[in-house]
Amino acid sequence: MARVLLVLLALLLVEPFTALERASAAEIPTLAAGMWSGEWRTQNDSAYGSMEFEIEVKDEQVAGRARAAIRGDCSNQWEPVLGVMTDGKVLASYNLGGRCGKVNLILSLESDGTMTGTWKSEFPSNGTYSLRKKRTSGAQ
Repeated sequence: MARVLLVLLALLLVEPFTALERASAAEIPTLAAGMWSGEWRTQNDSAYGSMEFEIEVKDEQVAGRARAAIRGDCSNQWEPVLGVMTDGKVLASYNLGGRCGKVNLILSLESDGTMTGTWKSEFPSNGTYSLRKKRTSGAQ
């Protein structure tokens, strides 16, 4: 009986972390699509702010929009995002204008359902994203 309980406990601990790994290549674009919100940070944590992405994936093409909370002359408005999805990652870019300019990003789905990634701008600056999928009003 103790052995059965240990096996069940192990399955409960491992299951959430392997669900994304078991997702087929066809399911990953569906998981990546949607509204994501969270934060961006510079590599040295000297600056940070909120971040939102709306991502659509069709075949391997990624389109959508991004909005970042940034001080200064960079855009705080929705800006177009274009890129591709390859090996389960979003490789894309958007342009914040001003001194921020074009921002290149790599986003990855994590086993816990979050999306993390890295960015590099023309400033030059770089850092990370930490995002959670937003529930839409029609979602259960």
